Amino acid sequence: MTDRKKQTSSNKSILLVEDEQNLAVGLKFNLEQEGYQVELAKDGREAIEMFAQHPCDLIILDIMLPFY
Repeated sequence: MTDRKKQTSSNKSILLVEDEQNLAVGLKFNLEQEGYQVELAKDGREAIEMFAQHPCDLIILDIMLPFY
């Protein structure tokens, strides 16, 4: 990882909303390798609760989440 990547991603947080466990774990791993802090939510309700308690810099949302 270059110093430039470290500077741009350092301390940046991402909320990843994904219901497919294997995909979520893979995405989280790769984003963390780039220096991001990643929190996982398995559905929209959990994402809203997590965001309310710990705002983030970016939300990555699976737009095909099942509707409950």
